[in-house]
Amino acid sequence: MKINIITVFILISQLSFGQKEKEISDETIKTLYKSLPKVDGKYEYSEIVQLDSTYKKDLLYRNAKLFFVDVFKSAKDVLQYDDRDEGKVIGKGNFEIEEMQRGFFNSVFDSWRVNFTLELFSKDGRYRYRIYDFSIKEKRTIISGSGSPDYYSDFSIDDAYTQTQKGEIKKMNKKMFAEIVDKINSTISEIKTYMSKKQSSSNSDF
Repeated sequence: MKINIITVFILISQLSFGQKEKEISDETIKTLYKSLPKVDGKYEYSEIVQLDSTYKKDLLYRNAKLFFVDVFKSAKDVLQYDDRDEGKVIGKGNFEIEEMQRGFFNSVFDSWRVNFTLELFSKDGRYRYRIYDFSIKEKRTIISGSGSPDYYSDFSIDDAYTQTQKGEIKKMNKKMFAEIVDKINSTISEIKTYMSKKQSSSNSDF
């Protein structure tokens, strides 16, 4: 059964209070996990957003370019496909999540870089966004009296969920998994804000 996106936002807002005192429940994480949309068995967020007739394709295309410039900074490096006539821009995006869990003998500092592909396809009066091809790069630092070695790994969203179910640092992993869902929804909100702009900065043309 599909989970309403409003339900997801409510769950995330509830997580923002008292996380330091209370561990996020397994049921909450399970609900967030089930809320992740799939297309052909792979995680993908997509939506066709209808706007009014004053939003021409060229304006929406420029808004899409502006989004990549402002949000991901080095747009020239992240863009993989850019066609003004088609009104389509595809690029690589990412966001970072960091958490720490303290223990009696050591502390664990975890940093996850969540990578994804973003496609913005514009037409007169409407556009479609697609966020897909998710992967996670982890840097974990074990802080103890004998040193602070770093460990690196790559894993999927499914692997991230699995880490919330077991292990000594599952409390921290639950927070990080919830943050993934929160960050994706925040990215979608940013896309909609940029695409609804009536004027675009000239630097979006490079």
